[in-house]
Amino acid sequence: MEEPDLGTTFRELVNLLKKHERYFDEKRRAELENRYNSERTELKRSANNLIGFLVVLVLVLLAVSSGLALWTKPLQSNSAKLALAVATGTLGSAVAALLSSLDRRAHGWELSDGSKYPKQEPADKFQVLMLPMFWVRPLLGSVMGLVLYLYPWPDKLPGASGISIGFWGFVLGYLAKSFLDVIKGIFKNVFGK
Repeated sequence: MEEPDLGTTFRELVNLLKKHERYFDEKRRAELENRYNSERTELKRSANNLIGFLVVLVLVLLAVSSGLALWTKPLQSNSAKLALAVATGTLGSAVAALLSSLDRRAHGWELSDGSKYPKQEPADKFQVLMLPMFWVRPLLGSVMGLVLYLYPWPDKLPGASGISIGFWGFVLGYLAKSFLDVIKGIFKNVFGK
C-alpha cells in the first residue's frame, strides 16, 4: 500500500476545515450570545453604577477644588494647601478612572469566562473583575496629592497660588496609575518576578 503524500493530506485537512469553518463560527457565536445574554444585566448595572459614582465624585471634587483654589491667593494655611493638593489629586485620578471606564464600556464587554463581546478587538473591554481597581483608583490620586504636599518644596510651597497647586495636584492624580506602573516595572526588573 502506498502512503499518501503528507502535503496532499495536509491540504485536504485544511480544505475540510475551511468547508466547516462557518459552522464552527456560527456555533461559537451562538454560545457567546447566550453567555452575554445571561451576564448582560449584571455587566450593565455594574458599569452604570461605577460611571454614575465617578461622575458625581468628579463634580463634587471639581466644586471643592475650585473653591479651595480661588479661596485666597496665595493660600495662607498649610491645611488649605494640603486639602487642595489632595482634592485635586483625587480629582485627577477620578477623571482618569471615568475616562478609562467609559472607553472600556464603549469597546464592549469581557465576560466571566474571558471571552470578548461583541468582537475580540480592541482588547480593553469592560469587565466586572476590574471594578475594585476603578473604585480604588481615585484614592491613588489622593496619595499623589499628599506626595505633592509633602515633597520638600522650600517652606511648603510658600506663595504658591491655589491654581498652581491645583494644576500639579490634578496632573499627578491623573498620572498616578501610570506612575505606579512604572515603579512596578522597575521593581520587577530589579528584583524579578
